[in-house]
Amino acid sequence: MRKFGIENSLTEPVLVENETGDYLLTIVYHSDINKSMVHLLDAVGLQDIYVAELPEVIPPSYHGRWDYDRVVS
Repeated sequence: MRKFGIENSLTEPVLVENETGDYLLTIVYHSDINKSMVHLLDAVGLQDIYVAELPEVIPPSYHGRWDYDRVVS
């Protein structure tokens, strides 16, 4: 079990299978700092492998969204 804090929200984790191991990828909204971050976790131990801050907040419970002003064709 992995806890991200009672005030934080996360998207449904996605399993990423790789020849070096299995990972979980999720977006966590950290309400205490009003930021969203991508967390790459070890799928077995659930420890953070990498955490990246996103440039914008992803609202809790959304799986994703398009920012059509930034789409490159």
